[in-house]
Amino acid sequence: MRLAQVDQDVLLFVPNLERFRSPIVVCGTITVAGIVATGVGILAGASGPMLIGEGVAAVGLLAVVAIAVIRWVSGDKERKTVRTSRISEVQAETRRQLEKAVVAATAATERHAQDARRRYEADVATADAAFRRSESQRIDVVQRILAGEPHAIAEALERLLPLDLPTLTKCKFKVSHGSEGTVVDLDVELPEASALPVAEAKLLASGKVAYKDKSPKRLVAEYARLIAGIGMRYASEVMLQAPTCNVVRLRGWRTTIDPSRGTPARGVALDVTYNYATLAPMTMDDIDPVAALKHFKGTITMEA
Repeated sequence: MRLAQVDQDVLLFVPNLERFRSPIVVCGTITVAGIVATGVGILAGASGPMLIGEGVAAVGLLAVVAIAVIRWVSGDKERKTVRTSRISEVQAETRRQLEKAVVAATAATERHAQDARRRYEADVATADAAFRRSESQRIDVVQRILAGEPHAIAEALERLLPLDLPTLTKCKFKVSHGSEGTVVDLDVELPEASALPVAEAKLLASGKVAYKDKSPKRLVAEYARLIAGIGMRYASEVMLQAPTCNVVRLRGWRTTIDPSRGTPARGVALDVTYNYATLAPMTMDDIDPVAALKHFKGTITMEA
């Protein structure tokens, strides 16, 4: 029930004023009797009856007015009582609806929380199971690699090679097992000499930049250092990925122009056998890859 409805009901409310009916009738009768007595006195020319009649009529009229006022006050009081009662009913009904809504909302929130908790636990269980499967597979692969299983090592090298280097290289490999342990044969497509800058820049005192072409001898030396470094990097990464690998036989291929024919010719520019016992103790930060070749069996051929 709304407050507007309460106000409408109060306006339509008719107070129980039956108890005032008899006093009003009596007082009205007295007033009429006084008026009649006054009229008789006037007709008879007698002042006594006239005065008595006027007094009775006045008293009766005042009594009617007083009863009417009391009747109105009583009716207004009843209306206020009804309004207060109806408002209390509205408030009580509102409280009941509010409490019911709070209970329903609490139950819905609890259901949502339980559903969210179940979904979270299911997601955690799924993620945990997936992680355990993945970890189990990873450990299995690692154990197979540590056992020197060629197929497992080949799968690991498939993910590793070719290496992500500043100069683009391609690579093929083969994994085998012999008296020396695990052996990996690598065929690496080396970058061309054109991958190196042919000039060097120098900042002058004036703030300008001067460029100077490198000598052919220097370009050859830098290219030799580049391909030797690529070979050593490949051998190091393969041995790190496959701990049982003791030997990496690497051949680096490049394509040049055969001066006797004037046509492209593909040849081996780097042919080195790296062994773990020699490579492992080397400090890569300060090493010269060309000078390091003397510790391994192999050759570097710039005319390939």
